[in-house]
Amino acid sequence: MYLIQAHLVFPHPPVASAVRRELLRASTPADGLEHVFVQVADGSATAVLFIRAPSLFQAEAAARGICANFLACSSTHPGARLLSVAVGLVPSLGHLLVSGGDAPGRDAPFGEPSGGNDLPWQHPDASGP
Repeated sequence: MYLIQAHLVFPHPPVASAVRRELLRASTPADGLEHVFVQVADGSATAVLFIRAPSLFQAEAAARGICANFLACSSTHPGARLLSVAVGLVPSLGHLLVSGGDAPGRDAPFGEPSGGNDLPWQHPDASGP
């Protein structure tokens, strides 16, 4: 299974649950889509697509196809654009697994650490230079 991130921009602020629902509807069984997580901020959305595929290349192609279907068929998000599709990196995953779910920044948009830390995987209680 591959974690693929798609970054979309919208002319109007999107609602995460609506984007997630429409991405699920835009997929076909052949895409291998298992789960979708969407986080929105300032007229954009980061969708994390968990795709079962034999290779990364095929997973990214499936994600691009899902996003293309989303853009072509979305009745609630006309004018949305796809900025990028790429393998997703989750720097706080290790901390999340070790801590049992208390990861810093889990409520912050991807790529924005919370608590003022320079490193998104550094726990806010950790002392550092």
